[in-house]
Amino acid sequence: MIEWEYKEALECFNIIETCLKCIYAGETHMCRVLAVQLRILLCEKKPKPLLLRLLPDIKISKLKEVKYINLNEYNNNENLSIGTYSDSLIMEMPFETMHFFNGIEDCSVVYGNDVIELEKWVDQIITAYPVPITIRKLIKLVAEKGGGAHVDKNQEPLLEALRRTGPFKLNIGDLIIIALSKVVQKISFYLIQMYESQTDSENIILNKEHPRVLQATRVPSNCYDYPHNIVNLFLILPSGK
Repeated sequence: MIEWEYKEALECFNIIETCLKCIYAGETHMCRVLAVQLRILLCEKKPKPLLLRLLPDIKISKLKEVKYINLNEYNNNENLSIGTYSDSLIMEMPFETMHFFNGIEDCSVVYGNDVIELEKWVDQIITAYPVPITIRKLIKLVAEKGGGAHVDKNQEPLLEALRRTGPFKLNIGDLIIIALSKVVQKISFYLIQMYESQTDSENIILNKEHPRVLQATRVPSNCYDYPHNIVNLFLILPSGK
């Protein structure tokens, strides 16, 4: 493991921790900064993504596939009012959102069963509307066009589609960025412990009592003292889409 590359990755991890802390305090614009760190760690082409340079054999659990569901199947879901959308479809994405009493929203990846290499992992489709969009595409859209490190002269249609708020306070793109950042956060625990133990084994057993794990940014614990909603991330599509 190259020393300076590890230190650069550690800085990215520190920024992710700070951004998540800000987001859980209501500073949701920090999702733009998260996207830049994800681009560095997961999506760079030349050289390879920083995580892949440090963990060349890394594999991550696949996401569940995007699927379409008839809205009538949600008739008994208390978190969704069908109303005039009864002839429409739901596109369910592989993410789960949590909504707390004080307005805080969180999002987590919903995994499938298999594990795949990092380069294939970032090319998984996470939404199929208005066109198929991969993890890599979303990160680069936000980082390179949507205010992460650059703002285009003209509005990017795909980015605008991902900024639909739907039933959530945060827009869909930001919720997914948060979920992806939490995946990287967990990987950081392994990488830091590998570095400290001076081992190249990516099968290291995670020490959950490590200070980095214990001090990691999470939704404030008092949020769970009150009722909260858990909802799959979805888009309501007009019939025929």
